[in-house]
Amino acid sequence: GKIYDTYEATQKQRYMERQMRETQRRIVGYEAAGLEDAKTAMEIKLSRQREAYKDFSNAVNIRPKWERIRIYDIIDPTTIKDRGIKSAREVFAKVRLNNIEKSFAEKIEERLVDLANKYPIPGSIEESLNIITRKAKSYIGVFEHGFSVNSKNELYLKNNLVLSNHYLKDEAKASAVQLAELKGRKAKNYSSNPLWTVDHEYAHALDRGYAIHNNKDLQNILEKYQGTTKLLDLDRDDINAINLFNKESALSDNNLSNTIYKNMMNDLGISSSEMERRVLEEFGNYASTDVAEFFAEGFAAMIYVPDKDKTDFLKMFENNLNRLIRGD
Repeated sequence: GKIYDTYEATQKQRYMERQMRETQRRIVGYEAAGLEDAKTAMEIKLSRQREAYKDFSNAVNIRPKWERIRIYDIIDPTTIKDRGIKSAREVFAKVRLNNIEKSFAEKIEERLVDLANKYPIPGSIEESLNIITRKAKSYIGVFEHGFSVNSKNELYLKNNLVLSNHYLKDEAKASAVQLAELKGRKAKNYSSNPLWTVDHEYAHALDRGYAIHNNKDLQNILEKYQGTTKLLDLDRDDINAINLFNKESALSDNNLSNTIYKNMMNDLGISSSEMERRVLEEFGNYASTDVAEFFAEGFAAMIYVPDKDKTDFLKMFENNLNRLIRGD
């Protein structure tokens, strides 16, 4: 096998210790969620990790640091204090819910405040996000993000959470539309809550925020080109960087959607095709189109499906998300 010097050996030990701590956190989380099969699988995994760690430590003649593997109590996410945000306008660049009935618009704003407090979007994506409405009939909501070119041939960052004031014009219509939409998706986990789309689109913004937050190159590109720049002032390297940002921020392995998808597939011990089948069954056909929609539908379901009705699959999604958001 490979011959390690002292530095390499200790770094390998640290890596194995981190892996064991991560497995223990999943055990605790799955136990709290009542997911016995997932918990058992992680316990078996931990046992194998401990054996591999002990064998490696003996092979390189360095004492195992078992004290490093201990984890501390995991905080219940419901006990975490919010950020103290009282108005959506404190957080987002623009909030304009035009042509939505006043009382329902107020509920949407209240929901956005709750989301910003409990699930803050990291980095500048949050503070530059525009919450707006359009009289759209082709969608209920959409998240638009990425560098684009305006009518003046200027580069700018598009960052919009858009709600259709055709479908969400008042609470009654929003509930009816939501119920019809989700029933059509044939998901085990669904709700007719009229605010479902708000959470769904917010989840896309959250996902994008984490992708950029976890990638220094994307952060640098965003910082360099944020604002407006004349297209004629950009060279080929600028265009390549901008295209890279638009692609990687949407498809990055560092985003929440990919991370949770892969974690759940590994924890369930299933193939990618079986995971696709489970997503279709649990979250519906829209969620099965790609991992970003899997995340957005799972996020909304986590919020609005009553605890007593949540499937083990949804509980596993929720456990993974809360762990990642808290940074445990």
